[in-house]
Amino acid sequence: MWPIARHLRDHLLNYYLVETHTAIEKAQDQNLIEDDAGQQAQVIIRVQQVIEQRLGNFAQELAQI
Repeated sequence: MWPIARHLRDHLLNYYLVETHTAIEKAQDQNLIEDDAGQQAQVIIRVQQVIEQRLGNFAQELAQI
């Protein structure tokens, strides 16, 4: 993977993880989910897995552009 593609992928991953944390905080404020660190960690890990899976071919797609 090109260093610039890896760097961009990392920034995208970070962005989505920050958004996930924000969504979790809002859900807790609205009592949609409990203030449970274990539950939060499960959501964050799952989101990270999905994002990493979707960004898996990012470098190849960027190279084609």
